[in-house]
Amino acid sequence: MILKNIYKEDSVLIIIGLIILACFIFFINKTEENNPTLSRDEICQKHFGKDYVYQNGDRSADFCVGDSGMPKYPKTWSERRYTNGK
Repeated sequence: MILKNIYKEDSVLIIIGLIILACFIFFINKTEENNPTLSRDEICQKHFGKDYVYQNGDRSADFCVGDSGMPKYPKTWSERRYTNGK
């Protein structure tokens, strides 16, 4: 078994790489905090009107239901809330 020698320059590059990775992860988390996802009730109300609420479909697909009782299905359940005017 041959061991590789780790030179001082290699360890500095590894440390710099880890610092850059930590900063990248930090900024990703910060952007997600600024734009949290909408709740499922909010998604129903956004697409179908204020009287619609989320219903769990147990064995079938989840859906929105309003006063009429008719189920409606949004295209996606993951939408972001934009708080910075967009």
